[in-house]
Amino acid sequence: MATTTLGAATAAEQAGGATAAAAAAATALVLGAVVALVGALLFARAASSARYCDDDGISGNTDLDLTGAPLPSAKMVAAKAAKHRNEPFPSDKVVLHLFPRPPDGWGIPTMSPYIAKLEMYLRITGTPYDTDFTLVPSFKGGMPYITYNGVQVPDSHFAIEWLERNGITTSPDVRLHDADKGLVEAYRQLLVSLSDLLAMWRWINPANASFAQNTLFCQAPVLVRPFIYRDVHSKATKRFRLAGLLSHSRDELVSLADRQLAALSSLLESRQDEHGRRQLEQHEQLADEPAPIFLLGTREPTTLDCAAFGVLSQYVVAGHPRVHAAAVASAAARGDPAASVRALGVPLSDRAIMRGVTPALVRYVRRVAGAWFGEFAEHIDEETWAGLEAEAAAEAAEGQRR
Repeated sequence: MATTTLGAATAAEQAGGATAAAAAAATALVLGAVVALVGALLFARAASSARYCDDDGISGNTDLDLTGAPLPSAKMVAAKAAKHRNEPFPSDKVVLHLFPRPPDGWGIPTMSPYIAKLEMYLRITGTPYDTDFTLVPSFKGGMPYITYNGVQVPDSHFAIEWLERNGITTSPDVRLHDADKGLVEAYRQLLVSLSDLLAMWRWINPANASFAQNTLFCQAPVLVRPFIYRDVHSKATKRFRLAGLLSHSRDELVSLADRQLAALSSLLESRQDEHGRRQLEQHEQLADEPAPIFLLGTREPTTLDCAAFGVLSQYVVAGHPRVHAAAVASAAARGDPAASVRALGVPLSDRAIMRGVTPALVRYVRRVAGAWFGEFAEHIDEETWAGLEAEAAAEAAEGQRR
């Protein structure tokens, strides 16, 4: 009897221990889930604040701009960015602070028009630079920005101005006539408008929510992406409502983009035609002269080309189903796990705002990308480029019938 009682007591004790262990494990699991959720929300908030902050009028941080809340100093932000890098920034060298690169298969250096603009400027001027992907925003709350010997300069436009004013770079526009310099400023404002339309199409259009979550944030954990998107969508809605763009209908927005893309295409083609006429008039002298490939008919890029490539690369390449399909097929052929949606994202579902892209603009983006961002452009093959151009030609023909 004593043995039976002892055995029962031992069994009860073991059962009680198992129950306590199970309860402890459940508690740890719940606490872990809570910590993970809080971490995810903090990550989402930080990532959205850093990512939706293209400069020149597309800042998602409108709460900072409108409430008058104190902004952190440039010195504080530089110190924070250096801490995240775990190394100091180099002396006498430009550091470009930007978002992580998109997957190789997309064929472009960034999904941000203004990062592409600033990075192309550094490349065409031969300026050595380092890149920083820590997602620490500038003291204005945005990206891109540069740091040079501890001095931080936010906004692509003002960063370029600062570099030239301090003799670090020489403006590629110095050789332009005054009339062309006026064109640079006028078309730069047109490109800002196209950037606004692009950002609104990505963030406000519900048909493109999956692109925003899974492509623009493809480096973020899958479970965190909806939180980032929700926060960015809210900021974007506020930004574009204040700008008055949300009062326009879908057809009106598409029409605006059509006209602005047509203006860029007309500028490019007219300068090419002008060069062709000069060749006919002065055949002997110009027979061996290469045709200009840049917007103002020059054989060297200007700051207008930096801004134009930044925007047009997004309209022509970023999010295009043809480019995405080619990237997935290429990764799958190599047996690369990057063929997954998680790694390569998804294409834009609604590309109506891009219908004004012409074959001339496709060729322009291809030439500039090949010349200055070859390590990215090489991931888009000949067949894909030809398909993009053929599609643009079909859209142009359809536009003439509308």
